[in-house]
Amino acid sequence: MSIEDFVNEIMEFFIKSASRPDDVLLVRDIFNKFSISQGSEKHLNFIKAVEKLKSQGYISIEKRAAGLECLVLTDTGFNTIG
Repeated sequence: MSIEDFVNEIMEFFIKSASRPDDVLLVRDIFNKFSISQGSEKHLNFIKAVEKLKSQGYISIEKRAAGLECLVLTDTGFNTIG
């Protein structure tokens, strides 16, 4: 998957999971959905896509319970997909 594919898929994943009140995606869930293995080209493209979305203000990255990394949709990101 290209960086742009991941950008689109991540935002689409937020749209489909809109039932979650806090607009959070577990990185682990994304890795499972797209069969991402660390160190692969897909992994590098995922990281670049997350950095792009973060730099545009659409998401933030947080650690939640048990140290799980999450992508959190910001107000800007919510307004973009809402």
